[in-house]
Amino acid sequence: MWVLTWRLAFIFITVTTALHSPYNVRMEPVNSRHILLWDWDQTQANCTTTFTSDYNYSNKEKTEDYKRVCYRTAGRSCDFSRQNLSYSGSFVLRVRAEAEGEISAWSSRKFSPDQQALEPPSHVEVQSGEAMLTVIITEHLTVYNLPMSALEPLSYRVQYWEKHNPQRNRTQELEVTQGTLTALKPQTEYCLSVCIFHREEETSSPYTSTQCVKTGGRDPLLGWYILLMIVILCCVMLATWFIFHRREKIMSLFLPPTLPSSLQDPLPSAVCHLLEPREESCTALVQPAVQTPGGLELWRAEQAATPPQYRSNQDSGFSSGGESSGSFQRLCE
Repeated sequence: MWVLTWRLAFIFITVTTALHSPYNVRMEPVNSRHILLWDWDQTQANCTTTFTSDYNYSNKEKTEDYKRVCYRTAGRSCDFSRQNLSYSGSFVLRVRAEAEGEISAWSSRKFSPDQQALEPPSHVEVQSGEAMLTVIITEHLTVYNLPMSALEPLSYRVQYWEKHNPQRNRTQELEVTQGTLTALKPQTEYCLSVCIFHREEETSSPYTSTQCVKTGGRDPLLGWYILLMIVILCCVMLATWFIFHRREKIMSLFLPPTLPSSLQDPLPSAVCHLLEPREESCTALVQPAVQTPGGLELWRAEQAATPPQYRSNQDSGFSSGGESSGSFQRLCE
């Protein structure tokens, strides 16, 4: 009974003190660069911990088929880039921890380069032309400074659209790193993005960031503008010619040569009526007469010689008192 108890206690102590495996194992692929990463809790061991990594094809299960890549390294990553992993292959990558003779269990992860390692182009240059755009694609390089297309046949998909109408996008596929987008509108801004895809494996990378470029060429509305200006100029010239040759007629309509009848000279009858003499108005002007000797006798002699019917019409020049008051004259206006 005591023997069984000691055995169970030994197994419990062994399990609780056993080295734990690395966790959060992941691959960060960038085209042909394959970096295996993992996390490790250093508090589990009071001594230096090292890690060992290897890989194998996923369809092989024998342990002896695994190929070692990193052996007892202190870092928490392992570079698989120089293992020339087949782009269309499927692999099992694994890592374990070692400390003071203790070895943890393997932590593994499956990896397929064609599905996880395909990245968008490193750079896309767009050159503007007359109603066209030229797209120049720069690939990522492998660890051997070779383009990715040197490992596997890759194609490129260009998605482009008018900037003001993004819903109507079009796609053009290229088999080489340079191509031309034709049949575009001149003087129009187009936006595009590019991705890499594997035609056989039916996998593709994310698209690049969008960039917009304006096409060259003559503005399609420029011809209409010129035609409109020509029509306007012809209309102005025609109107000027018409006004010049018909200026007398136009002036007679707007500036008559004679004044209206109400402003013309009045008729002779009207003139005579206007110049008709007014009624004469007279005012008696009394003028004192100088009495001379013998004047009274002379006056009486004249009165005696004048017929009686005319005497009343003549002014005697004497007042009722018999004294001479003077003569008078008529002043008429």
